[in-house]
Amino acid sequence: MSPARSALKCPSCGGLLDLPDGEISGTCRHCSNPVLLPDRVRRFVLPSVLDSTGALRAVRRILESAGTRRGTAARSTVRRPLLFYVPYWSIRAQVSGITAGVEPGYIEETIPTVVDESDRNGMQMGGRGAVMVRRTVRTRVSWKAVEKELRSLPRVNISAADLEPLGIPSLSDRAQLSITGMEIQAGSLPRGLEVLDSAGLPEGVLVDPVVSLSEALSQAGTCFERVAGGSSRLLEHVWSWHSVTGCRAILLYYPIWIVDFEAFGGSYKAVVDGRTGSVARGWFPGRVFDRRIVAAGFAAVWAAAIPCLVHLSLGSGAAPGGGGCALVTIAGAAAALAATLRLLGLMENRDGRGDVLVV
Repeated sequence: MSPARSALKCPSCGGLLDLPDGEISGTCRHCSNPVLLPDRVRRFVLPSVLDSTGALRAVRRILESAGTRRGTAARSTVRRPLLFYVPYWSIRAQVSGITAGVEPGYIEETIPTVVDESDRNGMQMGGRGAVMVRRTVRTRVSWKAVEKELRSLPRVNISAADLEPLGIPSLSDRAQLSITGMEIQAGSLPRGLEVLDSAGLPEGVLVDPVVSLSEALSQAGTCFERVAGGSSRLLEHVWSWHSVTGCRAILLYYPIWIVDFEAFGGSYKAVVDGRTGSVARGWFPGRVFDRRIVAAGFAAVWAAAIPCLVHLSLGSGAAPGGGGCALVTIAGAAAALAATLRLLGLMENRDGRGDVLVV
């Protein structure tokens, strides 16, 4: 990627700066003074290691797997994969502090205890008597004053776009869970970053961030506070002081492929990670129970039941006053037959749609 130039003014002499897009430091060519622009956000991109063919192959592996409906790969109409670069704020800071408190000491003992049977089962059993159980008892036996020094350089990644409609969990101050199948994670920065400049934009669509930098910094601050608070875990009578300094943020664009396809009259979607080549999320036609097997089972049941019903009806009709019983038998058989046909019709409709396999 060739560097693009953007016009900025030197804070010392006011002359125009000639800095590549994405750079926050340099030297003024007019006054030769060093220049640092901390308010300017550096933008990076992770190039996709997959092309459209690789994305199609990743989806096809799922279509041909045992979990999908038989014949899905042959009956699918796949559209051209689209490459998107979704934004993430990656924020790093230095968390420093001191925590003082009392650390208690415990010992655990397993002792036999006699309890009533009703207490053991949580209900009144009545007359069962007492039983012997073993319980673990934790007893505080000591304490000591401790002082912990905290020095950490945590990193927090915040989703700058809403990826929940695609089934990808968002990274925020409320959720910092690992994302299965993706290289970007909650607290790590992927390797292979390249400076994003306007002259060498990668092929694909850059998704505009909807989360502002100030909002991302606020969410990251909440995460950094949790890091600082973790040093006082298991302590009593805690006194602590900490500070969060040196926050640096970058805007990272991460590649994902969106593959849409149609099969068996339904529309489906798959999200392929452009770095790992795996399907991070997807909806596929799931396996369905073969309707023909169920129909054969019903046919066998009715083949055995019809002679019995005919014999029962004839026998009931020949007996004195048995005409009513014969009519009831015939009505019941007709109702059962109608219910069977209705069930087969519902299964046929379901067979046309199929279940949905979520990956």
